[in-house]
Amino acid sequence: MDATERCGVDTEVERLAEEHAALRRVATLVAREAPRAEVFTAIAEAICQVLGTEETRMLRYHAPDSAIVTARWGRFEDIMPIG
Repeated sequence: MDATERCGVDTEVERLAEEHAALRRVATLVAREAPRAEVFTAIAEAICQVLGTEETRMLRYHAPDSAIVTARWGRFEDIMPIG
């Protein structure tokens, strides 16, 4: 394995470790029966961290044409606020 291949493997291992840590944080909240809002916010935060995004919104769909924001993570609280 050359240096380029090794770097790719290291990057993949780091990514998998980040995903595993995020899952562990959420599982810990669920196991201690944290409020739904706290669990959903932790999921939104984990999505941002794992995918490298600045903003995330989780939506609950009620009908084909309506949805409610159930969790968010990011700087812009006024864009699609919870509820």
